[in-house]
Amino acid sequence: MAAIGIVVNPVAAHDVRRLTSLARTVDVHERVNAVARVLGGLAALGPVEVRYMREPASIVPRASEALAAVAPAAAASLALVPAEAPEARDAAGTTAAARAMARAGLACLITLGGDGTNRAVAAGWPDAVLLPLPGGTNNVLGLPLEPTAVGLAAALYAAAPGRMRRHLRPAGCLEILFDD
Repeated sequence: MAAIGIVVNPVAAHDVRRLTSLARTVDVHERVNAVARVLGGLAALGPVEVRYMREPASIVPRASEALAAVAPAAAASLALVPAEAPEARDAAGTTAAARAMARAGLACLITLGGDGTNRAVAAGWPDAVLLPLPGGTNNVLGLPLEPTAVGLAAALYAAAPGRMRRHLRPAGCLEILFDD
């Protein structure tokens, strides 16, 4: 059974810039809807284990319930397993969840958040095969793709990582260190 990770930041896109500009807001209900579509894409290729980051809004379990309401067979083909990390409430929690997912040997990781979320994930799992969906204030890394297609792509990759490697695009990482 293929194993794929999902990290959803429930508070991305909710900073002060919402008050001072026309920046986008993505509420929890929209995140649940997007993740339900990701799960539907994952389920299209058969049984999949989904390791997810636990967070206060319980977005992935709620998305699974939403999927079950419209596609019970699809939802039944998913084995949801929380990452072996404490509930994430900040960037450090996201990093810990990504580190736990790396240890679990997952094929790839889907994120829904902004650049800060993806930065925290990269700190915990620097060489992750990442499928980032935009859901934050800054979304330079996030791909403007339909979530169902992202789930399907992740499932295809997880089923044959060696065959799919040629389709990966490495992303750079800039690390800045300060003396004291």
